[in-house]
This record gives sequence, structure tokens and C-alpha cells, in this order.
Amino acid sequence: QFLDGDDLLHPEKFKCQIDHFMSDDTIDVSYSNHQHYFSDSNRYRTYEFDEVEPFPLKQLLSGWQNGVSLPLHAPIFRRSIWNSNELPYPEDYFARCEDWVFLVLVAAKNKRFSYLDKVLCTYIIHNENFTKDIKKSCIAAVQAAHYLENKIPLELQRDFVSGVIDRSLDR
Repeated sequence: QFLDGDDLLHPEKFKCQIDHFMSDDTIDVSYSNHQHYFSDSNRYRTYEFDEVEPFPLKQLLSGWQNGVSLPLHAPIFRRSIWNSNELPYPEDYFARCEDWVFLVLVAAKNKRFSYLDKVLCTYIIHNENFTKDIKKSCIAAVQAAHYLENKIPLELQRDFVSGVIDRSLDR
């Protein structure tokens, strides 16, 4: 389980997702629905996002923040995804969009994702959120795409970065 310091997990999250793992031993990543909390107006909202496919690499590459939204505190990961001496996060990546980079790297390992249709975490929206600045968010997406380009299968590399640039400009 990963969690940004300004986001929240619901009290039943671990139990629900561990039960989800226990119900199907082929699940590598159990992810839940999430809600947004807008601190400036003190209100909650749940949006409709595309459910990710069981093996979502292509979907994460082409749909991130364009129908696909998976905040890093929504999933729980099996530790067996990584070798015993392997760190989950890449040590050579220091830019923004780190949640996207991380999820793409997990999906590139051909790990199975499974959706649990329960709101089990909250993404806090406040004035300091990085994603509120469209220009910075677009630059970060392109930087992340350049990092990921050589880490995804060759057949997906060809138009990947230009596709990220196109989608960023369309926001």
C-alpha cells in the first residue's frame, strides 16, 4: 500500500482488499474506487472513470488522465510482484507523474489488476495540488513519457511520446 501524505484511506480498505486477494489468487493488484474531497468547498465527489483491464499496459499508456484515473493509494499490490532485492519504485526517476510511471512499470511486468467497486480512499484536492497547474502537469507527463519510452515493449514505443504530447495539448 502506498499513500501520499495528503490523501486518506478508509478504515475498511485493507480488510476489503485483502478479502479481494483471498477470493482470487491470480490477482496481483487489487484496486478500489476513490472519491475526491475538495478542501476549499468542503465537499466530496465520486467520478466515473474507465475500469482498467486485467492486463492494462496499453490502457495506462494511452488513457492516463483521459478516462483512466488510478491514484496510487487506490491499489494494494502483492509483494511478489517484485524480486526480493528489487525496490518497487525506480531509483532513477525523480520527476512528477511518478504514480503513472510506477503503475506502467507494474503493468509492464504483465501483472493482473482487478477492480473492487467500493470507494475505499479519498484524493484530497487543495490549492497546492500539482495537477491543478495544466502547464506543469503537461510538462511532467512528457518527461514521464520520455522516461518510460525505453521501458515498455518495443511495439508500443513508436508513437507513445507523441501520443502523450497530443493528449496533453488537448486538455
